[in-house]
Amino acid sequence: MQMPNAMRPCEDVVSLAICVLPLEAAAARSMLDRTHSPLPIPSTDSNAYQLSELNGHCIVIASLPNGIYSKVSAVTMRSCMRSTFPQLQYGLMVGIGGRVPGKSHDIRLGNVVVSKPAGKHSGVIQYDYGKAIQNGQFEATGTVNKPPQVLLTHMGQLEAKQMTEGEDALSHIVDETLIRNSNMQGRFSPPDQHADFLFQSSYHHIAGEGTCEYCDKEKLYKQQPRKTRTPRIHYGLIASGDQVIKDSETRDRLAQQYGILCFEMEAAGLMDELPTLVIRGICDYCDSHKQKQWQGYAALTAAAYAKLLLLAIPVSRPDANLMNNKKMRHWIVPLARNPNFVGRQDEITKLEESITMQDGPRKIAITGLGGVRKTQVALELAHRIRDRDKECSVFWIPCTSHAIIKQMLLQIAQILGLCVVNPADIKEQVKSYLNTERAGKWLLILDNADDAEMWLMGSHTAPPLEDFLPESGQGRILFTSRNRKLAMRLAPFNIIPIPDVDEETAAKILEKTLGHKDLLRDPARLVID
Repeated sequence: MQMPNAMRPCEDVVSLAICVLPLEAAAARSMLDRTHSPLPIPSTDSNAYQLSELNGHCIVIASLPNGIYSKVSAVTMRSCMRSTFPQLQYGLMVGIGGRVPGKSHDIRLGNVVVSKPAGKHSGVIQYDYGKAIQNGQFEATGTVNKPPQVLLTHMGQLEAKQMTEGEDALSHIVDETLIRNSNMQGRFSPPDQHADFLFQSSYHHIAGEGTCEYCDKEKLYKQQPRKTRTPRIHYGLIASGDQVIKDSETRDRLAQQYGILCFEMEAAGLMDELPTLVIRGICDYCDSHKQKQWQGYAALTAAAYAKLLLLAIPVSRPDANLMNNKKMRHWIVPLARNPNFVGRQDEITKLEESITMQDGPRKIAITGLGGVRKTQVALELAHRIRDRDKECSVFWIPCTSHAIIKQMLLQIAQILGLCVVNPADIKEQVKSYLNTERAGKWLLILDNADDAEMWLMGSHTAPPLEDFLPESGQGRILFTSRNRKLAMRLAPFNIIPIPDVDEETAAKILEKTLGHKDLLRDPARLVID
């Protein structure tokens, strides 16, 4: 995937990902030092990205599909993101969430809750909302990874600093952002503090009313007056599920079991593979009284905390060459090296020279009758390339049927970390990946390419395999085939024939396979009646 020169730093090292919804994306972008031009991405990745920088950190901002917000959507986004940006180190899930009222934490609308590991929990608890409603009890359904150590370390420093110096730094970032972006002031400024309504758990919103204007204010929970307009930061457990919590009695019942401070919907879908810190600005109380006027400000305070954290974390840029080597080198060959392989040295030497030549042929075919050991020649070549070139990936695909090819391609895609949205498109996905610059050097071995109809004509259910051959200056393709005519079509003028085994080679093969080599000295003993 070739990018403009200005994009190179972010292509080399993508430090983290901020994964947000549309309203939250606007708040996150307002914190950035600079943005980069649109990013070219593979056709198999349906995500939209914004490359940007903050305090020297390269950041990818990604949004979930508009109107489709859930753990499942986050899983799909994460898979594609890791495929497009294989060097992602960690994520920040920045956005809005619902507060759980409690005596131990005086969390108000506009405050920030940050996921913090506690006991055996990573900071985020995944739960099944449906089972909770049915049984009346909280049911944790899985565990997710802890945030990376670098985030936890600097988060701890911020928490300690907050205890001694207060939270003015967060408020300063919010105020400065609103001054710098005057067009945001209408939707992202803090609402009147008296509009922070927390109703008693047993009192539900009046059906059909868009606001709480006509709700019974006598049913308000008697909160202590706010001591300051400065948004406060709270650290603790966040619950992540597939549905919005709208019932205050259920909210209280679920929260008491684990001391949850906040509910949200997407974090569990992101944290399984990408270590993530969850940062949520509080916009409601997880009840039927939705107070949407707080959403913009809550998104802004969450984004401000993310900026505060990144300002404290020094930029770390690993050696790009080392990371590229680690990223590009893959060995996906299902066959072990044959320790008894002998003969065919001339053919293997010629193959090795052609494959490793800088401007050599991109497609080569080994041809010969069945039993002349074409597969063994290709296998020995694969291992020699592996030993010789530490940067070259080797992929092996048996081509005896469409089903086997698809199965092997899915395995390759999984190892490469590709985003497999539709398995039916797996051939095109692997082809697209091998055509990109980030795939590095590679050798693709297509063994037993014998069926001309499969390769050149296809069928009503599958296009010809020839259409899916990658074309890259960094890659080489090796076919083995009994069909010389097909081989000439697939690799024109680059055919290496394998002749029948001569007597000397046959004797060497027999010597390698015999348990008693002294039998060769007495040919009469080899006769089988």
